Amino acid sequence: MSERRDVITVNADPRQRVRIASDVLSWKPCAVPGAVWKLLEHSGGAPGSYTALMLWPDRQPLDHHVHEAGEEVLVLDGSFADEHGEYGAGVYVRNPPGSSHRPTTRPGCLMLVKSRQMTAADDLRVVVDPRRGRWIAGFGEGVSALPLYRRGSESVLLLRLARGARQMPHRHLGGEEIYVISGALRDEFGEHRAGTWLRYPAMSSHEPRSERGCLLYVKSGHLAKPQ
Repeated sequence: MSERRDVITVNADPRQRVRIASDVLSWKPCAVPGAVWKLLEHSGGAPGSYTALMLWPDRQPLDHHVHEAGEEVLVLDGSFADEHGEYGAGVYVRNPPGSSHRPTTRPGCLMLVKSRQMTAADDLRVVVDPRRGRWIAGFGEGVSALPLYRRGSESVLLLRLARGARQMPHRHLGGEEIYVISGALRDEFGEHRAGTWLRYPAMSSHEPRSERGCLLYVKSGHLAKPQ
């Protein structure tokens, strides 16, 4: 996906804890014709790395483009397709640095997009469909996980908390990032409803739980290396 080239720094300091309820943000135009986004973080500069929710309109093609520093996509609603396949709601796609494609969408697509946040060592293309993935138990009673990607200290997974589940208290040695896909998550910092993006800096800690149940995208270990 593409980004506007006039964006200033937004939540760029990984040492800062951030909570954004995306439903209070307005959709803004981005470089994809007709598409809009809600920017969650941006390193500044042009083009700069970013994390955003992107709403891509029905039947709007994109030009063939190269992911110079990689792209990570979680499809939240709708679907898109490219030369390699079709990706529906829930599918996780990781396009490594140097990869390229020409995506299209027919029903339209809502995505969580993380762009230009990889290194040359991230050379693996990953596609995970949670309907076919293997969920594993752990991380507390009523909690299950679907691993999406792991390399070194970085881990990406989907985390599911059943109604009334409580995750074990834990410290984020290398930081943690959460997007609440559905339901609501609660911890010492309040209740986080669907559509909330959270960033916990390195060495922070919390004890998550969910009264109603929730599904989360969780990325950890990527914000700072443990000392």
